[in-house]
Amino acid sequence: CLGTMHQRGLGVEQNDRIAFEYFESSAEKNNPFAQYETARYLEQGASVVRDIERAVTLYENAYKIFEMMASNRNDYQKAAKYLEDAVALDNKNAKIQLAKIYLKENEFSKIPEAVKWLEESNNPLCFYILGKEYYQGMHVEKDINKAIRYLEKCEENMFACNLLAKIYEELNDMEKSINYLHRASALEYDVAQVKLGKIYLEGKYVVQDIQKGIDYLIKAGSKNNQFAQYMLGKLFLFGKDVPQDKELAVEYLTRSAVQGNEYANYLLKHMNDYQNQSLALLTSRFFHHISRIIEQTVALNRNNPLSGVDRKLKRK
Repeated sequence: CLGTMHQRGLGVEQNDRIAFEYFESSAEKNNPFAQYETARYLEQGASVVRDIERAVTLYENAYKIFEMMASNRNDYQKAAKYLEDAVALDNKNAKIQLAKIYLKENEFSKIPEAVKWLEESNNPLCFYILGKEYYQGMHVEKDINKAIRYLEKCEENMFACNLLAKIYEELNDMEKSINYLHRASALEYDVAQVKLGKIYLEGKYVVQDIQKGIDYLIKAGSKNNQFAQYMLGKLFLFGKDVPQDKELAVEYLTRSAVQGNEYANYLLKHMNDYQNQSLALLTSRFFHHISRIIEQTVALNRNNPLSGVDRKLKRK
């Protein structure tokens, strides 16, 4: 994405050299689109030293991956054809599988039929899919009440409980939101455990309970949740609300950084750089604040067909 922005001058000054550096970095991680763009630069010698041999290698690598992607797409179409034959024989399981394909592949002309099959299924997984669809409003008209009704039919589904918690948080009903987070946590959902950990540490909607907050984060961290590990590492590094323990902090931050958490990686690299802890906390909160702004922007643009790229940037 950054390579394309610099290549085309989208929001930044056009710069082929910087674009090439981003494309090349992504190409090394086997991204076929980046391999293709890198090869074009090397073939044309635009802002880089011309290297036809390397360009050909990258073109070939990209082609192989594109060919495989096209083959996978054809597999979807073949699967859909077989499922359609089974649906013609009124196979209920085929209807569910085909409905999921129609939704995933954005087959908008067939969405009404897919929704009908899911509604008739009386299946908890289908209720979760319907609840998520009515919440997101991408394939059907957004309807929060319908979303809640369907999600409440599958309360043994940890993802449904977590989504209900999110919906009630947006409706400013924190009592119900926290209740559903507890249900999701009881089903061993690490994301809900991280949220509960933050809530009890901050004491914003509940009576502050530092130990309970840490316990929830430890549960999530034991499931290799990188965000829980990062939060625990930060807590023990700065000794805020808990006794400072740099050895434990390094352990948690390292486990998080290995999974690609940039915040944890940043703290590990700059552990000894700060003269005071408040500056480090300020830096960390600044990053978090920016991520929240992006998250809110993505939520507002959820129905935009181009928002897929935004979601990738949000994760980054």
